[in-house]
Amino acid sequence: MQANGLRVENLRKIYASTEQAAGGIHAADFDLPEGTFFTLLGPSGCGKTTTLRCIAGLEQPDTGRIEVGEEVLFDAARGLSVPLNLRGFGMVFQSYAIWPHMSVFENVSFPLRVARDRAYARDEVRALTQKALATVGLDGFADRSATRLSGGQQQRVALARAIVREPKLLLLDEPLSNLDAALRDSMRRELKRLQRQIGVTTVYVTHDQAEAFEMSDRIAVINKGQVVQLGDPETIYFRPKNTFVAAFVGNTNLLQGTVAGTGASGDTLVVRLDGGQSVECRPPHEGQIANGDTVSISVRPEAVELAPAGTAGPDGLNGIEGEISAATFAGNMRRYEMRGRAVSLVATPPPRQRLEPGQRVTARFAPQDAVALTD
Repeated sequence: MQANGLRVENLRKIYASTEQAAGGIHAADFDLPEGTFFTLLGPSGCGKTTTLRCIAGLEQPDTGRIEVGEEVLFDAARGLSVPLNLRGFGMVFQSYAIWPHMSVFENVSFPLRVARDRAYARDEVRALTQKALATVGLDGFADRSATRLSGGQQQRVALARAIVREPKLLLLDEPLSNLDAALRDSMRRELKRLQRQIGVTTVYVTHDQAEAFEMSDRIAVINKGQVVQLGDPETIYFRPKNTFVAAFVGNTNLLQGTVAGTGASGDTLVVRLDGGQSVECRPPHEGQIANGDTVSISVRPEAVELAPAGTAGPDGLNGIEGEISAATFAGNMRRYEMRGRAVSLVATPPPRQRLEPGQRVTARFAPQDAVALTD
């Protein structure tokens, strides 16, 4: 593992209050190279913040092992747990935790002034604090009152404080959730720029799929305390492992059917839909599948093309006949709902294509844009 990569093995933290408590983590394993931007993604109560708190040292896991570089920070089998203040991590919380009675300089320099593992000279404190402020774009803000900053500026102060000691690991717990939509968008880009600039391994917690996809090198999708899929953003989106992942990480169509054989190319499945139509799709991301197995097929709305019924289409595409049941305009796209024989589909073509409710259409999509899911 590289100098400050992160390895988590068999991490488990179960709260005793319920059999399967919200917030508990039942199984987590990942190995991240140094400099990775890693996101824990999932719905509220799935265990993502608990995982982050275990890494930080704010929670004591029941089992598992946590390493950063060659240093073991937690090992349940050996009874080893390095205290939070000795792990050398930076952390930013959802609430920022900016002290209103302190100036920006005092807020950012606080970790240096209270450090127990070493003493920082006054000139060193000033130099490191100014460097952190410059990194987050707050040159000239050192003497300002923390209470006179905007939400975005307070977020930058919290980030500067988290990186002022040049941490081994940066932990971010939904840091953008209190910002308005426009500022949240700009801060995503700023966070990713900052992370690349300083090269620190980062663990980010969010329930926002757009944040996860835009910022991450790798994503762990968590559901009910389990890491259900781990991979890069494109794999998570285009090759979901199960129906939960497919539905959670963006809009998708789920078509029900039964495996009827293998496509002519040999790398696709032929599935007979409940309505009687047959389509081709990619096999599941993992595991074996046999003829007669029941599957759901995930097809993203943006992968579905709609054309008036009877219009010839390119060879090799799946085609499903139906009728437009609803149409809405969303500026950058149109959203159509199509109903066929025991089949419903949503398509989001470019806004200039206009179809009317009641119109007969053919929905087409490539086999490579559809994936079979077994659960």
